[in-house]
Amino acid sequence: DFDFRLVARLLQGPPLLPQEIAANVVRNGTYKLVGPPLSFEEVSPPPRRRSERLADAPPGLSFSFSASGWLLAYQFGAAECLQNHGITRNPYARMAGTSGGALSLWTMMYGCDMKALKDFMKASAMTVYADFTQSVNLRAFVLDAMKTVLRDCSFHHPTFQQGRVEIALSEAPGLVSGFLVGSRLSSRRVRRFNDSADVAIALLASSSIGISGLPFAWGDGADGSRA
Repeated sequence: DFDFRLVARLLQGPPLLPQEIAANVVRNGTYKLVGPPLSFEEVSPPPRRRSERLADAPPGLSFSFSASGWLLAYQFGAAECLQNHGITRNPYARMAGTSGGALSLWTMMYGCDMKALKDFMKASAMTVYADFTQSVNLRAFVLDAMKTVLRDCSFHHPTFQQGRVEIALSEAPGLVSGFLVGSRLSSRRVRRFNDSADVAIALLASSSIGISGLPFAWGDGADGSRA
């Protein structure tokens, strides 16, 4: 997420002020010193190249994003690049992802501000870096991020109504009192949603079930299977 280490050294000032301020910055962005306490603040991000290259691509274009952990910030950057080249305007493109990859692709195709989401998740990562016990709150971090973009009508977006974004989950035969019955797990891809709550549950189950919280119950209305 950065190209250079920007360092400012103070030549004079009160002894309590730090003598050196540093930050990771992106090439061609503009920054200024603010404070106290002194720090670098982004004035404007670097200009991004834009085109209709992906918008005009013929049927058959697809992308798959893997699980990512806290490298989710990098996936958000890749998703922003795809947006800049027209992926959300392609009526045929299909997506599949799991965990952070599912969250990246879903928000990308919904047209979200990927830089804002990246900054939000980086702030969450810094919280965990400062206190490792916060790592068990991953589900809360993901839910807070979704609250900034998910609306009651989100599942009506044409891309989701057409089933062109698949969220990969792990599925067990059943649940009893919140615990998995048996040890057999299988993969499942969900691409049809009855409402935005279904979207939230699928994204949470895909991205945080292995790290924090109990399993989710997901009934498909046919054979009673649970994800």
